[in-house]
Order: sequence, then structure tokens, then C-alpha cells
Amino acid sequence: MRLKFLTLVAATAFATSLAAHADSIIYTESAIGSGSLGKTDFTNALITLTATGDTGSVINDGGVFIIVLPVELTVEGLGSTMFTDTMQFVSNTSNGVAGVGDNTNGLGVLFTVSNVFHTYNLQTGIGPITGASNFNTGSSFNTAEGTFVTSSFDNSTFEAVTSSSVPEPSTIAMFGSGLLGLAGAARRRIRRS
Repeated sequence: MRLKFLTLVAATAFATSLAAHADSIIYTESAIGSGSLGKTDFTNALITLTATGDTGSVINDGGVFIIVLPVELTVEGLGSTMFTDTMQFVSNTSNGVAGVGDNTNGLGVLFTVSNVFHTYNLQTGIGPITGASNFNTGSSFNTAEGTFVTSSFDNSTFEAVTSSSVPEPSTIAMFGSGLLGLAGAARRRIRRS
């Protein structure tokens, strides 16, 4: 009887683990721009900022949706590097912008302006959405290859693409607890035999 109960508990935990999940999502912000990376200048190069996270990590701060993630910077012709400051993808519903900010120095690296972002919360796929770029001219952002400084950007494009399901940690723990309970019950049953 006890084994049947533990089997039911494990089955319930497994079924719950299938339902509770967060989507993996890839955020990308890109534009043609000019500036410098380290000691190398670039002109009219494609600049791409990319990060991967899960939608369960998005924070709502009064209509400003934020997800803190490691962000990769790629400058066409120069290669890729990682920002070393704490970075975040942001959607500000009040201002209708979405893009990348440097959480360490409190400045925006690159944002796309569009009315679409007045209702976007970073938790679903969207885009690509192209609009006017918003950035901090001449500001420095730390990367593994030196400082990244921009002097100009053309229109920018924001995109978020969901990929696969990622189980929530608490669900995995619940499923694991059910399996441990079953293993313990089986062990006791074998000892009694």
C-alpha cells in the first residue's frame, strides 16, 4: 500500500515537472555603427549584442522589464568578445524601447525605439523589430578586449527568439524527491523479503 502511495507521489511530481517550465530565449540587438573596440577603430560595421537566458528570470520593475545576462559583443571585421560589466536586456514599456544596458554604469549601450515595445515584457519571442537607435554617444563600456565606445549608429534591430523548454529548478527538485522516495521504498521492500 505504501509503495502505491509513493508511486502516485512520484507520478504526480513527474507530471508537474512537464507543466512547469520557462522558455529559453535568445535576445539580439544589432545595428550598423562606428566607434572603437580596444585600440581599434571601426566604421560602418555591423554590431551585434547577443545573450541567452530563460524567461523565468525576467524582472518587472514598474513596467521596465529586465533580465541580467552575460552579453556577447560582435563587431564585424574585429570579432567577438564579452562585456565584463553586469549587463542586462531591457524593455521599457513607458518609453517604447528595448535593448541592452550596462547595469554597472547605468547607461544604455544600444536600444531600438518602437511602439511595439509599449506592451513587450521580454518573456516571449518578438521581431525582428527595426526602429531608430538610442544610445549614449562616446560612453565607454568594458569588454574582455578593452573598452567599447560608439560614435554613431544607424537604425537598430531588436529580436527575441524562444527555443526550448527549460525545467524550473523547484520542479526538478520535486521530481528528484519523488524518485528518492521510490528508491527508499524499494530498498525497504527488498530488505523485508
